[in-house]
Amino acid sequence: MKFQNFKQLEFEEKEITDQLNKSKLLYAFSIVDKLISSKDSKKINNDLHLVWRISGFKSKKMFENSFKLHKGISLYDYCEKLNPNCDCDNRI
Repeated sequence: MKFQNFKQLEFEEKEITDQLNKSKLLYAFSIVDKLISSKDSKKINNDLHLVWRISGFKSKKMFENSFKLHKGISLYDYCEKLNPNCDCDNRI
């Protein structure tokens, strides 16, 4: 009986975590889209490097992997595709 309760809690926790990560990612997408449409290309590049923190991800790598998984393209390629004038640089 206790094992079933534990498994149910584990399942519910995973669902909550998945939903939280989805919300973080959707928030990050909205920030990225607003940044990319900015006229100041230097500001875009600097601010893109902070989106992972602002949106609540634990690491930049986790954010970049999630971004690529959901968009099918890296953050910086996405930036350059939508704003060719952007000086997006993923080496910072």
